[in-house]
Amino acid sequence: MTDHGDVQQPGHGKSHNGKHKPWYKHTPTLISLCAAIIALISAGISLYQANLARDQNIVAEQQELVTLVGDIAQDPATIAQESQMISNAGALSSAQGGVTTTELVDSEEAAALINTLHGEGVTATEYWETAVGLQSGQSYAQALSFLKRAVALPSDPRTHASALRFEAQIYYQLGQGSEAEQADMLAEQAYHHVPDVTLASQRSNLAYTELFDAFYQASLSCATSQAEVSAAQKIIPNLKNEMTLAYNNAENQLRLYRC
Repeated sequence: MTDHGDVQQPGHGKSHNGKHKPWYKHTPTLISLCAAIIALISAGISLYQANLARDQNIVAEQQELVTLVGDIAQDPATIAQESQMISNAGALSSAQGGVTTTELVDSEEAAALINTLHGEGVTATEYWETAVGLQSGQSYAQALSFLKRAVALPSDPRTHASALRFEAQIYYQLGQGSEAEQADMLAEQAYHHVPDVTLASQRSNLAYTELFDAFYQASLSCATSQAEVSAAQKIIPNLKNEMTLAYNNAENQLRLYRC
């Protein structure tokens, strides 16, 4: 009679002497382990490729944004150039309307890219220039949103002051005078405590912001507007020659509203 107690049962991983085999000699275990390692490596490669593709897309979108912002910044110069070259009023109006439409389209594309990027790598200048184009299409809420992001980011004092003044302009257009005055007050301080900024630059920014605010205050308060023009003249005595356009704009508004 056969002694069944000595028969090796299949699948128990024992050697001839009845002891368990080491795991590394157990074929099913090795196969499972190798499969797990390969799966982990494949997952790692897939993740790396996905991140690489994402980074490449971000770089491409950032480069496209730079191009669009450059076009937006160039549009006012294009309008000024056409004003000098085209004498016919109807043709000039049509040409300027076309440039304005192009500026708005570029700004909307730039805004879509900024939202796609979730702000990653977007500079204060890009927010500001995009806001300028959006304002021309009366997209005030989005323009203000971008301007607030612009002033919250590190930037040179000129960009910072310009973004704040443009924010003030939109607030004035919306009839929110208090918010506009607050933005202009901050614009006046943009050059304060900035390393390597000259006193002349600080004075120039102060005087320009006074004239800028005077332009809008003329329709609200003659006394305030006149006081701001006077303040600018005290800061820069030769104001008419140094800031001719800003000075003339303020003076023309004062005359318009019989101040």
